[in-house]
Amino acid sequence: MKNNGQRVRMRITCSIVYALVLAAGCQHTKDSEAGPQETWQDFMPTQTTGAKSFIDKFPKLDGRGTIVAVLDTGVDPLASGLQQTSDKKTKVIEARDFSGQGNVEMSRARLVRSGDQWKIEQGSQSVIVSKKMFPVEGSQIYMGFFRETQIASGRLRDFNFNKNTKDELAVVVFRVGTSPAELRAVIDTDADGDLRNETSVSQFHIGQELITPKIRNKGKDRVNLSLAFEWDSLREIAQFHFTDGSHGTHVAGIIAGHGVFEKKQWNGIAPGAQIISLKIGNNALAGGATTTRAFKDALRFAAEYASKHQVPVVANASYGIGSAIEGRSDIDEFCNRLVQQHPMLTLSFSAGNSGPGLSSVGTPAASDLALTVGAMLPRKMVPTTYGGSISQDRMFAFSSRGGELNKPEVVAPGVASTSVPVWDGRDVKNGTSMSAPQVAGAMALVWSTIREGKNAHSGIVRRALTYSAKKLKNYDLQSQGHGVIQVGPAVDLAKRLMNREGDRLALGYKVRTDAPNVDGAKMPGAYWRTGLFAPRSATKTRVEVTPYLPKTVSAEERTRFRPVIRLESDKSWVKIDKPRLLFRGGRKEIFH
Repeated sequence: MKNNGQRVRMRITCSIVYALVLAAGCQHTKDSEAGPQETWQDFMPTQTTGAKSFIDKFPKLDGRGTIVAVLDTGVDPLASGLQQTSDKKTKVIEARDFSGQGNVEMSRARLVRSGDQWKIEQGSQSVIVSKKMFPVEGSQIYMGFFRETQIASGRLRDFNFNKNTKDELAVVVFRVGTSPAELRAVIDTDADGDLRNETSVSQFHIGQELITPKIRNKGKDRVNLSLAFEWDSLREIAQFHFTDGSHGTHVAGIIAGHGVFEKKQWNGIAPGAQIISLKIGNNALAGGATTTRAFKDALRFAAEYASKHQVPVVANASYGIGSAIEGRSDIDEFCNRLVQQHPMLTLSFSAGNSGPGLSSVGTPAASDLALTVGAMLPRKMVPTTYGGSISQDRMFAFSSRGGELNKPEVVAPGVASTSVPVWDGRDVKNGTSMSAPQVAGAMALVWSTIREGKNAHSGIVRRALTYSAKKLKNYDLQSQGHGVIQVGPAVDLAKRLMNREGDRLALGYKVRTDAPNVDGAKMPGAYWRTGLFAPRSATKTRVEVTPYLPKTVSAEERTRFRPVIRLESDKSWVKIDKPRLLFRGGRKEIFH
């Protein structure tokens, strides 16, 4: 990512919980052996946010009709709980790799007869094929090589278990007709130079087919790694999405897992939602890092998907990095512009794990139009997940705090046991990486309820979740924002906001004020530290507020946009020079 003039890489914002007691969360027993349903809440806390109660009351409003884009290390479509939605639809419907980790450069090849065999030849390289694979004479054929060294995890590289982790596996891409559905790919998964025993697949977005190398282990076939194929025709690159990191799969399980660990009641927040996996994290880099281009391309894909299909898309990014001057990164502004261009796109971003120090929220969590999420610990999860007990729900110490930013806006449980790839046995992870998908799932639930409304847009969803949240005791605004999200009240508030004439058009508000500790800079909040930066007498601060309106708003609608916003101070030592702001056609307004 580009941050204050420097190219930087974002990393995932979670950690793994290590404790012997967590083994209980991995048991795959029959439902009849599991005991009361409430025990699931000790491992996957859907009740803390009111999600479970809401779905129990409205079972068909469980995220159906919404899409959640997971910008992460990749989602494993074969993981437990990620095969089907609650209404029997395919769970993972797109799997794209924007990290470049799975790219295979392809070159034109040709089908030739060699004795009594058919081969695909490209330069000095060749592989044996069946003529039946190529029913159309003269069809375009490409050949390249997928290298096991492209897989970051050493224990996954030998995915064909031939005791060689440096295989170069032939890849052939070919057309059997003119339509996109007739473009197929095949990989020499066992590295024997013969594709006749391999299965070809179409592009994943068309048929959700996977290349699944099977290994024989103790008399049973097992798949360690699955690959989803897409074709980049401009660059002639075969892109293979695979999950050699478990972070993205775990995030997807929190958002929308259904029947995790083969237990009917072990669900994510929105089990009816469908998933598109947008892999931005290259697991060959430290922390599964990503880059500016990968993040932007993936988020743009999610936005365009929403507009093309006219469906609400929630984008979850449990990624981030520290920011020297908060709220002023290029990627923050990019997110704001994208939401204005695509009002059906809603963003849930993790606040980061740099707490408990103040002003530790990084980027892209600083985006005005993203809902930034901190991590709290539900009291009921402590005995089974960590051992011991606490007297009340509390914030995780690592959760990043606000200061120069009025972030996070909300918090949610930052620990869960849920879906992981088949090769990963660590199903309990914690961090703000785990709290952001709780909110992404809640966004899907709100969208399920209001998506048919003509006034529905992402700003309604974001504000409804923010202003209906429930505060934790003994924590300030910088730590928890407005508090723990509450799904039921958020749905009720969203319905009211859609019908309120005042500011229903607004996606959000841009607040900028003089930065006391950065000369000449405008920041989202006035923030004084003790010492040299503390004011020694009454200080007057100029605050500028500008509505974010969708780019789709007509000139007439913009002219009629005149909401009145009430201003209040919750501290006696902060005085405001006017009680209300009237916005005229979306123009900037000022108070002190």
